[in-house]
Amino acid sequence: MLEKLTEWILSATAELPADAMRVEGAWLLHLNYQPFVNERLFRYDVALLQVRATGAAYSVYNGIHKSELNALVGRNARELITDKYSPVNVALLDAMYGSLSPEPDEKFLISGDNKAGQRADIICREVQNMRRGKIIPARPKIVNVGAIGCIIGKLKDSGMTVSATDLDRGIIGRELGGVTIADGAAHTGEMVAEADLAIVTGMTISNGSLPEILRIAGENDTRVMMVAESGAGFGRVYCDLFAVDTVVSEPYPFYIFRCPSEIKVYRKGK
Repeated sequence: MLEKLTEWILSATAELPADAMRVEGAWLLHLNYQPFVNERLFRYDVALLQVRATGAAYSVYNGIHKSELNALVGRNARELITDKYSPVNVALLDAMYGSLSPEPDEKFLISGDNKAGQRADIICREVQNMRRGKIIPARPKIVNVGAIGCIIGKLKDSGMTVSATDLDRGIIGRELGGVTIADGAAHTGEMVAEADLAIVTGMTISNGSLPEILRIAGENDTRVMMVAESGAGFGRVYCDLFAVDTVVSEPYPFYIFRCPSEIKVYRKGK
């Protein structure tokens, strides 16, 4: 999967001058965020790389060293891509994709005090669109890979059967949005196989688990929706090249900040 993403971006940018693909800046964000009382505490590292557009990728907390990022600034991004599923490499690819400004099928601007809720409403709206289009059943079984309590709660309130997995030991076995979170390392595969729809967070591309998730989904006719802060720029390519039906893409700056954020939606076959 990473090889195909890399081949695509190198081909798409082959005629651009080196300056157009120069890494302008790099940031390491230690993220501790809880949007509201009953949501989980999100605690991650985030790599941010700017190649005209800003690319992002999440990692486990203290999983990125600033020296990895500092060494890239001022250099041609095309010469820095590796074959590793790592946050820094994914952020680099994401910045390169974002610099091409791919047009989404639909976009939204969220702002104000409840950006987490607004984002969850957009995601749930896309689920409803899939139901109306008969892409998934009227009463689907949904698994959220990378648990987000706000999304889980809204889907359950809509009468859907929802489960969730995560790799964060701090929330495994806890209830979030009315659902007990399963151990992602042990149960993601089987739960994706049993679901009608898997809502998968972008961090799965950073940690290398996404190709296996997509393989299992394809073998079991499970539809896939990506909710992508990590690799937000991959939205159109996810739909065109891989077994992803919908991408709810959120380029930096994310909903966690008080400034307005843009949500871009990409759909397969559009």
